[in-house]
Amino acid sequence: GAFGIFPIRDDAATWPELLTREHCATALIGKLHVAPPERFRFERTQVNTQADFGDERDPRTYATHLDNFLGAVGERRFCAVVSCIDPHRPFDGGAKAESAIAPADVWVPPFLIDTPELRAHLAKYAVAVQRLDQCVAGLLEVLAARGHAEDTLVVFTSDNGTPFLFAK
Repeated sequence: GAFGIFPIRDDAATWPELLTREHCATALIGKLHVAPPERFRFERTQVNTQADFGDERDPRTYATHLDNFLGAVGERRFCAVVSCIDPHRPFDGGAKAESAIAPADVWVPPFLIDTPELRAHLAKYAVAVQRLDQCVAGLLEVLAARGHAEDTLVVFTSDNGTPFLFAK
């Protein structure tokens, strides 16, 4: 119902419209980058702005919001869209991953020019990918702790690839 970054068509249904309160509890945790936003009314919305989300780069933030949502919905079926901001530029904003990656240790794709500046950028990107991995791990841990590890479909998608020349 949408092409690129253009608004969704009026005749296309959105997830929150299809998954109404009667069907299941719905939540959006993280990034919301859609148009028009009023078509995406989740039962519970926690969008990642500094004012209402805290540190959007901290993987624990997402796990905490998912845990709170699952605690609030009880035995209801649920659909939670968790939209982590990582790995997205700027890579070094907010929380840091538990392990840092040195620029000397990164792999430079053969189609890029190996410079100290590029290696520093690739290292920051790799740390952002680590944060994403930590985010997903934390979400899976919450599902397991809440008894949903075996009855929940987890779909992992991305809206973009590596943000380097010829790499998307």
